[in-house]
Amino acid sequence: MRNFTKKLLSTVLALVAVCCLMAAVACTEEAAGATYTLTWQTGSDATVTATGYDALPTSVSEGTEITFTITPKTGYEVTSVKANDRTLRLASDKKYHLTVNADTTVKIATEESMTGVEVTLNPEKLSYFAGETLDATGMEVNAVYSSGRKEPVTSYSVAYANGDAFAVGDTSFTVMYRGFESAPVTLTDTVLVKIVIDPQGGAIAPSYYAMLEAREDFVTLNKADDGVITFTYSALTAPVSMPDQDEWSKGEEGEFVFSGWTTGLSVAQDNAVSKTYTVTYVAKLLELEGIHYELSEVVGENDETVLVPTLVITGTFKAAKTAYLYLYEGNDKVELVGDTVGDENTQKGDPFELKFDMRKLVEKQYQGKWMDIKFRAQVGDVIDTMEIDINKYPAEFVDLDQEINDGSYAYSFKTHTPENTDQKLLKAVYTTYFENGYTMSGATNDKGAPQLTITGNVGKKYAGNAVYVDFWIGTTIGQYALIDENGSYTVTFDLSEFPLETNGYAHIRIVQSLEDLTVIYQDGDSNLLNAACLNENLDVYNIGLIENQGALRISNETGTAVYYVGKGKWGGIVVWGRNEALLTTGVTLETIGAKAYLVIYGTYGLTDEVALTELKTGLYADIQNNADTASGSTSTNSDWGSATVLSLEEPATIIVEVKDGAWKIYLDLTARENMDGEQLFSHFGSASSNLVSDNVDTTATATDGTFEYTLGTFTGWGSKLVAIYVKAIVE
Repeated sequence: MRNFTKKLLSTVLALVAVCCLMAAVACTEEAAGATYTLTWQTGSDATVTATGYDALPTSVSEGTEITFTITPKTGYEVTSVKANDRTLRLASDKKYHLTVNADTTVKIATEESMTGVEVTLNPEKLSYFAGETLDATGMEVNAVYSSGRKEPVTSYSVAYANGDAFAVGDTSFTVMYRGFESAPVTLTDTVLVKIVIDPQGGAIAPSYYAMLEAREDFVTLNKADDGVITFTYSALTAPVSMPDQDEWSKGEEGEFVFSGWTTGLSVAQDNAVSKTYTVTYVAKLLELEGIHYELSEVVGENDETVLVPTLVITGTFKAAKTAYLYLYEGNDKVELVGDTVGDENTQKGDPFELKFDMRKLVEKQYQGKWMDIKFRAQVGDVIDTMEIDINKYPAEFVDLDQEINDGSYAYSFKTHTPENTDQKLLKAVYTTYFENGYTMSGATNDKGAPQLTITGNVGKKYAGNAVYVDFWIGTTIGQYALIDENGSYTVTFDLSEFPLETNGYAHIRIVQSLEDLTVIYQDGDSNLLNAACLNENLDVYNIGLIENQGALRISNETGTAVYYVGKGKWGGIVVWGRNEALLTTGVTLETIGAKAYLVIYGTYGLTDEVALTELKTGLYADIQNNADTASGSTSTNSDWGSATVLSLEEPATIIVEVKDGAWKIYLDLTARENMDGEQLFSHFGSASSNLVSDNVDTTATATDGTFEYTLGTFTGWGSKLVAIYVKAIVE
C-alpha cells in the first residue's frame, strides 16, 4: 500500500511538471509574438544576401528587421525592389531595410544594363535654319545593352547644341535616352538664319532689292516670281530694314493702303532666329467722310413716330462697287452682317449714306461687346475687310464722347489699339441702358497695401438705396456703399486681400439699403462693364484677361503685390495681381559637401531682409518621380506619389540665400532616396506648381558620391518642366 501511494504521488508530480513546462512554453511563444512567412522572388540575374543569415530567411518573428544586399549579375542592374508591392529604396549604406509585420513577398526585378544610345539611321532631312526643330522622319534610334543587344526606342529626346531648337552655326545634334547621349549626327549644311519677305501679291521696288544685293553679309539671296524675297546669313554687319510704304504697291494708287509688316519693321543686327515678314495692308474699299449716332424718326406699325437709334456713316466709293457693314467682336467671335451700300452700277467716287438700325444689336450675345466697325467687299477672288483707323481721319470725323440712349439701351464709341501698332480702331458698343458711369483710382493705404477706389453714379432715382460691388476671384470679395442724393457712390477695396495670379471679374448690383440687401436692379449678368468706365488715358496692358486694353497699375511699396485693374476680355472689369519684385532667371546644379543640390536663382528689387522674407513665405518644394512611359518619360523606375517634401526647418533641405540683388534657393536632392535611371521633377513656389524654366543649365552636374545628377527639360506635358536625371556612379 505504501509503495502504491509513492508511485501515485510520483505520477501526479510528473504530470504537474509537464503541465508547467507546457504553460511556460506557451507563455514564451506569446511573449515572442507571431511569426510570418517571408517569400523571396529574386530571379536568376541577381544574388541576394541577408545580413546575419546563412540563407535567405523564410520565417521570422513579427517586427524583425531584415537588412539585405543585392548583387546583380555582370551586365545587369536592379530596376525595382518591392515588398508586397511597396517600393523599397536603396539606403545610404547601399543596403535595403525591411521590417516584417505580415506575411511578405519580396520581388526583385532586374534587366540588362544599358550602356548607350545610338542613331542607327539618320533622318531624311538634315538641313535646317535657325529656330527649326528636328524632323525625325526616317530616323531610327537604338538603346545599346551590355550584352551588345540593341533595341529600337522612340521615347528619346533631341539635344541641340544651343537651346531647344537649331541655332545659327550648329552642325550637328544628338539624342538622349535614360541619361545616355548618342554620338553627334552631322547636318549636311551649317545652320543659317533664314529671312523671308512676303509682299502678299504686291510689288517691292527694284531699288530695295538692289540695296539687298549690295550687302556682303548674306550667304544667299533670291527673289521668286511671285515677288517673295529670301536671304540667309550667319551674322549681320548691320540691321536690315523692311520696305516702307513708298517701296510697296498693290493695285491702283490709294486702293490698297500699306500698314506694316507682321514681324516688325527691321531685322535686328543681333537677330539669330529665322523669321517671315509678311506685309499687312488694308483695301480702301470706301472713302469715309463721317460717322455718328442719331435718334432717327421712323413711322411705326400703327403710324406712330418712334425714335430709332441709328449708326450713320457717309462717304464715297473707292475700290469697291458694293460693300456691307460688318460688326465683329474678336474675343467671343460674335458677328453681325449689316446693311449693303452700292450696286453693279456704282462708279468710283459715287457718294453713299448708310443708316444702320442699332436695335439689331438688342440681343444678349452683343451686350457690352466692343463691336469692330468694318466694311467688307468682294475684290477679285477674295473678300477684303476695311477697318476704321481714326488716326487716318480728321478730328471731326467722329465724336468719341458721343453716347445716345432710347431709354432702354445705350450706344457709344470706343477705340482699340492692337499690340505693336499705333492704330486706333473704331468700335461700337451697345449696353442695356443703366446710368452707371464710374471712374477707378489706385493708391497705397496707410498700411502700405495697394488700394482700389471706384466712384460712380447710378442716377438720382436710386438715392437712399445702396450699391454692392464685388469681385469674383475664386471667392467673392465685395463692398456695399450708400447712394447719395446725387446718385453717387464710392467703394474701396484693399487689394492685398486678393490672391495673386488669378483673374477676378467685377460686378455691380443695386440693393434696397445697407440693412436690406435685397437686389432691386442688376444689369444683365451684373458685370461692371468696360463701356461705362470714364477713366481717360488708361495705360494699355496685356496681362491675365486684360488683353491689350486700358488698366490701372496699383502696387504696394515693395512691388511684391502689383495689381492691374482694367478692361477685361469679355467686356467687364478684371483684376489681376502678381509679384513683380522677385524674378526667376534660371536653374542649375551644385555639389556642396557630400550633397547634390538643385539650384533655382533669380533677382529681386527689395532690401535683402524683405526679399528673404518674401522668398521663404509660403514656400513649397518637393522632389519626385511621377513620370511614366505613356507620358514619354525616359525613366524605368516610375513611382507615382513618391514626392519627398522639402523643408526650411532644421535639418534644412531647402536653403535660401539673398545678396546684392540676387537670390538662390537650394533644394537638397539627397533628401530623397533616389534610384539609378530615374527622371525626377520638382513642384516649387508659393503653391504646388510644376518647376518650369526657359533657362536650364544642361551642362551642369552634381554628385552625392552615389549618384551623378544632370539637367534637361521635359515637354511631354506641354510646358518646359525642369527634369533631373539620376545615374549611379560606377566605381
